[in-house]
Amino acid sequence: MLALVDHIAGSHLASGLFAWMSMFDLCIAQVPATYPYNGPYLRVSPTQNGLLDFVYIDTGVPEKQWHRVVEPKDAVRRFNRVVKQLCWSTVPLHEA
Repeated sequence: MLALVDHIAGSHLASGLFAWMSMFDLCIAQVPATYPYNGPYLRVSPTQNGLLDFVYIDTGVPEKQWHRVVEPKDAVRRFNRVVKQLCWSTVPLHEA
């Protein structure tokens, strides 16, 4: 998880994505989030068996949420693919 956070913080995405922690989960949105936040976001969670669980939450129906589980060594690559698929890579996404 730390490698993923370092990757995001050191990339051009740092100025266009907004993140928060929810217990052990890293939550990332394309817009500033205020509590309670009910918009779409990506949640990255460590699993008990050492993997990372990526879930894009854009609906309240868990069966319809995009979901992938990856090895920690593949987290940056998976994140980059998600960013590309969501078109979040056209940064800056939010003007201050």
